[in-house]
Amino acid sequence: MKVLYIAGYGRSGSTVLEIALSQGTKVVAMGEMVQVDKYGADAVFCTCLRKVSGCESYRGMAVSSQNLFASKIRFFISNLLQIMKTGRSHIPNSIRYVSENWRDDIIVDSSKSTFYSVFRPYNYRSMGADVYIFFNRRRTKGVLDSLLAGSNSDLKDGVSGKIKTYALFLPRLINFVIFGRVMELFYRAGFGDKVMRVDFDSFLSSPLSWLERMSNFCGEPLEESKVSAQLNQFEVKHSVAGNRLRAGKCGHHIVLKD
Repeated sequence: MKVLYIAGYGRSGSTVLEIALSQGTKVVAMGEMVQVDKYGADAVFCTCLRKVSGCESYRGMAVSSQNLFASKIRFFISNLLQIMKTGRSHIPNSIRYVSENWRDDIIVDSSKSTFYSVFRPYNYRSMGADVYIFFNRRRTKGVLDSLLAGSNSDLKDGVSGKIKTYALFLPRLINFVIFGRVMELFYRAGFGDKVMRVDFDSFLSSPLSWLERMSNFCGEPLEESKVSAQLNQFEVKHSVAGNRLRAGKCGHHIVLKD
């Protein structure tokens, strides 16, 4: 199994990048699979608006939530200690399931690099996968505009979340500036030349050029993604709808805007 892992911090454009990469028939879009481990397959929805456990694209996924995810700090430290002791981190249930059911496929996991998902590329590698990391970076202004627009849950429901967002603005910004940069170094230390930095703002203006580079990087042709880039239209596939841009949009097309 080959894993194209989209790393980076929230609001960096990971959803659009995942949709673009997963146009090919040989590429399976998984979405933010970390959500399945946090909440369980019965509580997380696919882009088709069915629960992941009931969507045939997920092949009967029956993954329950993991108590380990109850605390960010506890989860992070537990994994770190496990790596120091055995050289491997705890393997989330969703990664075990994907590794068993998509052994011969190319999957795209856009769980990013949060406290909950930071070890996922290492988890996939521990299960024998060939992992390529696309570390998505976005200009600070784009991230700020996205943060100030409100949370995903508020925007998905059509509610202004600005008041709540202002209270969370500073810690989120600090995480974006510091944690994101540290995580890129963390992945490069472990994966070396299998980490590629993607300038999301540049990707929006030249998607075909970037897909050519990403294709060469991961050793996959991504021809159908390149065709979609020429048309400037990307079809939303079945994937975990952790982001408002995916929910209910399965089969629809998105148009890139710079």
